[in-house]
Amino acid sequence: MIRPKPLSSILYPLSSFFRPSTLYPLLSFFPLLFLTGCFGTPSQVNIELRKKIQALESQNSGLEQQNQRLRQTIAALEGSRPTTRELPAVELKNLYVAYGIKFARLTGGIDLDPKKPGDEGIRLYITPFDEQGDEIQAAGSFVVEAFDLDEPQNARIGRWEFSTAEARKLWRPMLLEVAYVLTCPWQTVPRHPNLTVRVTFTDELSRASFTIQRPITVNLPPQK
Repeated sequence: MIRPKPLSSILYPLSSFFRPSTLYPLLSFFPLLFLTGCFGTPSQVNIELRKKIQALESQNSGLEQQNQRLRQTIAALEGSRPTTRELPAVELKNLYVAYGIKFARLTGGIDLDPKKPGDEGIRLYITPFDEQGDEIQAAGSFVVEAFDLDEPQNARIGRWEFSTAEARKLWRPMLLEVAYVLTCPWQTVPRHPNLTVRVTFTDELSRASFTIQRPITVNLPPQK
């Protein structure tokens, strides 16, 4: 009869496998497997792919920083820009805004060169007035046009613009009145002495525009 082997004779070989002298080499071998990239060296394709991913991440980070700087710049510009609002009629009555303009005296031709005969342009005296008809120095810009209506074609002989900043320097007190004095040298010398001038004033505060026109007579230079 065959006798079974003792249990100790079976377990002893297994215990010898789990001894430290046997396990330490195996434990040191597993990290090497992971470091080599899942039981093998990394392929060239994987290396190139990682490089491209890193480059894209770096580029995306740079673009995000640039966008952030642009947003900060826009916010700073918007914060420094003055805001405006439309004023109701009740508030406009409490401010010095124009309700119209008129020609002051002396509007007409102007001799800018006393050494030469005839006028070298026109000079207009324009006065804004308030709702009571009183003359006021309302801030605003001007557009002046001159027409020789006796010309069959190209009747307009000049157009001059004066910004609000330029017009501010042209306000003049005179003996009996005050006015903006607008000097306009010829752009095209007229062939007829009777002209028509048209002036448009835009109030800087209310943004309202007013246009007036009138005939004037100028002294023509001698015809060559």
